[in-house]
Amino acid sequence: MGEYICICCDEKFHLDEPPWDGFEMCDECREENKEVTYSFIGDDNKPYGEFIVVGSHSTGYSWFNEEAADIRHGPFTTEIQAYNNAQGYTT
Repeated sequence: MGEYICICCDEKFHLDEPPWDGFEMCDECREENKEVTYSFIGDDNKPYGEFIVVGSHSTGYSWFNEEAADIRHGPFTTEIQAYNNAQGYTT
């Protein structure tokens, strides 16, 4: 749908339609910022929902869940810190 500026590297890039997830990210940064889905684990050690960790070493990591995808928690230095924060631990 036009020119965009990448939220990670600040470079201009072109898309034929708006970003599918609402995040204006170029192909190179999108490849670097892969998403990994994890499960929330309850006190009984059973999963009760899912959250997604996205990021890279250069941009930092954050997590969100599908129900509130517009709320990102982070950034964290490592993927493990984002995971632990999502599970309710402090790092």
